[in-house]
Amino acid sequence: MKKIIGILVVGVLFLSACIDGDTEEVESDSGQTEETTEQVEESNGQSEGNQEEVEDLTLQVTKVDEEAGVTIENNETYQTLDEFVKENSKYGVPNDFSMLSVSMVEDAEGNQQMLFLGVNRLGAPVKNITFDITLGSTEGDMVWEDFPVTLDEEIAGVLENNAAMPIFLPVTSQEQIDVMNTISQENLVMEFNNFNFETVEQ
Repeated sequence: MKKIIGILVVGVLFLSACIDGDTEEVESDSGQTEETTEQVEESNGQSEGNQEEVEDLTLQVTKVDEEAGVTIENNETYQTLDEFVKENSKYGVPNDFSMLSVSMVEDAEGNQQMLFLGVNRLGAPVKNITFDITLGSTEGDMVWEDFPVTLDEEIAGVLENNAAMPIFLPVTSQEQIDVMNTISQENLVMEFNNFNFETVEQ
């Protein structure tokens, strides 16, 4: 069971980046942003007249957790994430896949991981998502550099449209934690490369 142990950045800063999802193979080097809760609400609340309306996000349990009997109602981590998603229900941009960092977590073996929410606003359910993530600072200090991420259908299942799913990435050194603690709005580097997915017909 994973236990939330703290927010990555002091206060309510969230690291986030979007991937242009117009095609099934996308390479993106420029989607680097970091937003506060207020900025998320302003930029993704879709209240502006020139912004497209988006549906409220829902939290989705991964396939492997669901098969193990985990639900939002019976799991503390999912309950916390569900509250987070409801507070940021308009997060994400139409026709995009986004990654939003939530906190550092610790698994049952004591290994630290970074917890992200993968947000599907692509317009259709997707599966077998793969991409490489780079996260670090403009000073050249990196937490991950082209680290491969795979959301296999057998583990993650199908990520529905307008849904968010937890994604855990390993943090294996103190150096990575130290770099995370130096990241701010001004020096954030967050990139996705080689983004691929399969669309699920409804």
